[in-house]
Amino acid sequence: MISDEELQRIKTQLESLMKTGKPYLDSELNLIRLSELLSVSTHHLSYVINAGFQKNFFQYVNEYRIEHAKKLLKDNSKTSSQF
Repeated sequence: MISDEELQRIKTQLESLMKTGKPYLDSELNLIRLSELLSVSTHHLSYVINAGFQKNFFQYVNEYRIEHAKKLLKDNSKTSSQF
């Protein structure tokens, strides 16, 4: 188990990475790769996602993928409706 401070630190780093680096766009992304990007152990990352976000790895990553797809669809519908 990790401290609350460590959990919050990793959680913040993870959110920042997901928003700026967009690793979820990589279809091969897995817990090991994401933990390497954050320089934390897979165990700690898994714990942070489970305890900090109340999701498992796949739920967490797929949420970002779904939001990205929604934006693409919305942007696409704007451009196609102009013609």
